[in-house]
Amino acid sequence: MNELGIIVDTGHCGKQTTLDACRVSRTPVIASHTGAEAIYPHMRCKSDEEILAIAGTGGVIGIFAMPWFVHEDPDHTTIDHVLDHMEYVIRLAGVDHVGIGTDWPMSDLDWSLVYFKENIAPKLGFAPGDGPSTETVAGLEKYSTFINFTRGLVARGYTDEDIAKIMGGNWLRVFEQICG
Repeated sequence: MNELGIIVDTGHCGKQTTLDACRVSRTPVIASHTGAEAIYPHMRCKSDEEILAIAGTGGVIGIFAMPWFVHEDPDHTTIDHVLDHMEYVIRLAGVDHVGIGTDWPMSDLDWSLVYFKENIAPKLGFAPGDGPSTETVAGLEKYSTFINFTRGLVARGYTDEDIAKIMGGNWLRVFEQICG
């Protein structure tokens, strides 16, 4: 993958695969969409060891906005829960290694979420609670509310420079380094 300029993404990998990828990759490794296991212990979240390994490669940990994966109550998951994951990773690994990796679409089309969850996801092997969600994160219900990431980071005291990195600058750095 390194020789071909392909980004090594551990977003769907388990712990050992993530650690192995970080050990052997000569370019930054990413987790395109995950959370911090220390904040919410879902199997799709990364451990501190994995987060630090990814950061050690110069990579980025993209925090997802999947209600089932970031908080114990998917019906009451808010942007603050997502920001809690971001802030944890920032404190652990540094602001240069955090980005947004929403994963599930923020949609104005509820029927499409329901159809996918009920008709397609089971055929793909998703079990209830481990797959696509009809629930949305309060404050991130649709793409027009994406600005709430910035608002939330400002409210938590992050600088404009740090927010620019989190909002996409870190991803651009990695993409330019790998894909040139």
